[in-house]
Amino acid sequence: MHSTPDLKTGIRKIKGGIAILNVTSHCNAKCKFCSEGGHEHPVHVPLSIIKRTVSSLKSRGVREISFMGGETTLRHDLEEILKFSKEQGMAIYMVTNGLRFSDASFAKRTLRFLDGIEISAHTAEKEMYKDIMGTDGFEQLLEGIGNIKKYNRCVAVFFNFVPNSINAEKITDVFRLLKKIFKNNRFLIHVKTLNVEGKVAEAPYLLPDYGHFRPFLRRALLYAEKRGIGAVISRFPMCIYTGFEHLCLELPLEIRENPSFFHNDRLLSETTDFSRASMRPSSAKGHFFEPCRACSLRRICPGIDPGYFKARKTVDFLSPQKKGIAIVMRKMLEESRFFKLDYSYHNYPDIKYGKIY
Repeated sequence: MHSTPDLKTGIRKIKGGIAILNVTSHCNAKCKFCSEGGHEHPVHVPLSIIKRTVSSLKSRGVREISFMGGETTLRHDLEEILKFSKEQGMAIYMVTNGLRFSDASFAKRTLRFLDGIEISAHTAEKEMYKDIMGTDGFEQLLEGIGNIKKYNRCVAVFFNFVPNSINAEKITDVFRLLKKIFKNNRFLIHVKTLNVEGKVAEAPYLLPDYGHFRPFLRRALLYAEKRGIGAVISRFPMCIYTGFEHLCLELPLEIRENPSFFHNDRLLSETTDFSRASMRPSSAKGHFFEPCRACSLRRICPGIDPGYFKARKTVDFLSPQKKGIAIVMRKMLEESRFFKLDYSYHNYPDIKYGKIY
């Protein structure tokens, strides 16, 4: 087995009791925008180290684990890992491209251990899937999603959509496809910013034009709202999704870190004091530019990813808002109650436990 100085196999605890564990760099896709950038010698983290790590996390008070890769489902010992983690009292989440779930037997065996699953769903078109993912696996994905729906009993289902210059205009088609498959079953779609690292750092043309993407994102969110689909958005400036700022995934941290956001256990009032509000440590926020100075939502906006500006060198899309922060926060609380979303394991500053290797 090769040494893995470049493999992101570190464990990080996120305040709230969940740890993210990268267990492999193997993958059965070749995504154009992969943040890992591919590995010349892909490896699996040894099972003994994973078990030791899970036990250590348990002793530190962690009660939730999210397994990631690479593609986690390619591990031949996955069932043993999940079984051991469950025996340690862990709630288990998994991030996957969904392809292996096309095997009904695998889907049934795996789902019985999971509390949540996040599946990549970046397009509703077969040819575009092949272009983006680097593999002809669209039918497999559909079969996998179908099996997850069929054999799921109590697993929370999330889909992640990463807009890029290829698929950004087709976002509503993805929402529509997932709704067609799941019908009235509950699921949530997470729209994520494309990280400017790995392969994207070498191909910045993949970054979507935020100004061009804005109307397509809004159309998709309107579709979700009308059809009762849960949706969240992370690391996009709020002016890209005006009217849906309450879907910003970073907002719950703002509320938990600022008790003044609650008033006698009721929803926020217009007089709530936001003078000391800070969504995240300033070092973790995106960049702000001159137009942002006039925006009333600057204190809670994620800002613009530094990598995006470095690659695109424009902020022409910025549109300062005038609505009150309390309006956004109140709407977020209403939505989270309606969808019964649990944000407890998202978006806290990392507390490093050290590297596996």
